[in-house]
Amino acid sequence: MVGPIAPSSSKTIQIRFKCGIENQTYKSAHNAVLQVPAHLGRKSLKTLLHTLLNLSEEDRPDFHFLVDEVPLRTTLDKFIERRNLSFENTLSLTYFLPIAEPNREPDTSISQNWISSLHAHKDGRVLAGLFSGRSSIVHDDKVILAESSFPHSHEAPVKAVQWLNDNHFLTASSDETACVLAI
Repeated sequence: MVGPIAPSSSKTIQIRFKCGIENQTYKSAHNAVLQVPAHLGRKSLKTLLHTLLNLSEEDRPDFHFLVDEVPLRTTLDKFIERRNLSFENTLSLTYFLPIAEPNREPDTSISQNWISSLHAHKDGRVLAGLFSGRSSIVHDDKVILAESSFPHSHEAPVKAVQWLNDNHFLTASSDETACVLAI
């Protein structure tokens, strides 16, 4: 038994780990069914999963968990009680690696940022709205006008972009602002 997950209460729950990662290194615990203390939270579940996967100290990623597509942010028993689930059923836990937040600093590459909206121009240019609050224009897989080229950016993600003509476009953001920009 692994140190911090030894049972300290009598309530237990049966869990099944499901792998939500393509990397084969993390697949060996897929479909593993275990009886665990119901008071376990994400940190203890990560420790258990690291042990099952036989990962060295340096190779221990920060796993996150979903239960029926809902993020697990509490202990198992609190999750079960809040959702009116039964302790009798096997709880399916999908483990995955979180995605880093987008970069809010100006960048000449949209590949380092989350894309929230796209609009293609008839000449092949693609206007991309980014979660950083900026926009980029890409043509033939190259950024031709980087987000830092525009004088204005939004304070929240750009949720919609639209070409108005060959040299002007519109951006709208979840900060409730819209900008018409010229290139």
